[in-house]
Amino acid sequence: MTTRVRRRRGTPTEGTYYRLRPDVKQTIANWSEQFDVPTWAIIEAMVDATRIGENGIPEGWVLPMPTEPIAMFDVTPEEAPHRRTA
Repeated sequence: MTTRVRRRRGTPTEGTYYRLRPDVKQTIANWSEQFDVPTWAIIEAMVDATRIGENGIPEGWVLPMPTEPIAMFDVTPEEAPHRRTA
């Protein structure tokens, strides 16, 4: 999509890639088209409008709970095989 909104030349930026649910991606695309701004402007506006709650998590957010890491091997570091070099 081509828009009339551009960043000021030389503005520092970072490249990102996210795997989003299709409905979230479509919502961002709809807002981008409705307001005639690029998707980066929508994402930045959402982040800038976020208010941090008392617990440090943005207000209204329900984040997934992290799971315990799965052990790949049932050996202690002392029992692990050592790599031998010639």
